[in-house]
Amino acid sequence: MQNLSDISLDLLRVFGQVAKTGSMTLAARALFITQPAVSRSIALLESRLGCQLFSRRGRSIALTAEGEALFATTRDIESALARGQGRLAGLRNLEEGELSIAFPFLLLHYYLMPHLGRFAEAFPRVRVHLKCENRRGELVRLLAADRIDFFLDAVHGDGPAPAGTEALPLRPYRNFFAASRRRFGTIEGRRLALSELNRYPLIVLREGSDSRSFLSRTFAAAGLELNAAFDCDTSAIIEDLTQAGLGLGAMIKCDPSPGHLKNPDLFEVELKEPLERGRFVLFKREGEELSRAAQTFCDLMRSEAG
Repeated sequence: MQNLSDISLDLLRVFGQVAKTGSMTLAARALFITQPAVSRSIALLESRLGCQLFSRRGRSIALTAEGEALFATTRDIESALARGQGRLAGLRNLEEGELSIAFPFLLLHYYLMPHLGRFAEAFPRVRVHLKCENRRGELVRLLAADRIDFFLDAVHGDGPAPAGTEALPLRPYRNFFAASRRRFGTIEGRRLALSELNRYPLIVLREGSDSRSFLSRTFAAAGLELNAAFDCDTSAIIEDLTQAGLGLGAMIKCDPSPGHLKNPDLFEVELKEPLERGRFVLFKREGEELSRAAQTFCDLMRSEAG
């Protein structure tokens, strides 16, 4: 006797149709095959299972006890397949599903929020999981552990993507420093060299972020050690400390971005040489396709990439 799990679904489908109609002829019509093909399929199935599934009396057939047991099983299989088909259709059409994204807080603050709003409006039944993390190494670890679909980060230069990841460029952005008019109004409108800027207390992200690494490299290239008076975990803290007048805060903006400073007391510090532009980048697992939800979200972001 062959294990039921090894039996072809085609044979079970033929059996189920005969059991439902009580006729090999009617089953053949429903399946668009010939009646002899149905008879051969039932005979093959009975041979492989080692039992008789139908009792035959002239032209009429009826399920045996073994046939009744198998018919109950085929109904369960059909129901499971129908549920699976519905689930696949739901995922394909984004009527359900999940999306997991990780990112530094500054991307949520300066870039990601409008995209999340549009995605939620278009696909309200997709559950979105968000993980805020400023350290690139931890973002890579989350991706490698399959805990997220992809992560976003702010990147400068054309260096290689972290091992095991593939980079998809998104929108460009620009770094700048902001200051409080109340405390530093005397430098508004002046164009400062990096050496002049570095005389002021600077408010920056902590070590481990791409933004901090970029600023440290930029100042080092000018022969300066970054005057990091405050190391912050998030861009929101940088903004709070800048508004409090504790120093000049390192921020980013997407161009064009009029009115990027919401607080009227803040102004953008002008530099003789503007800081190098960067780009927001999506990192996914190398060689793997994104899920339907993740790919749709990625396409939404890339559709407006500059």
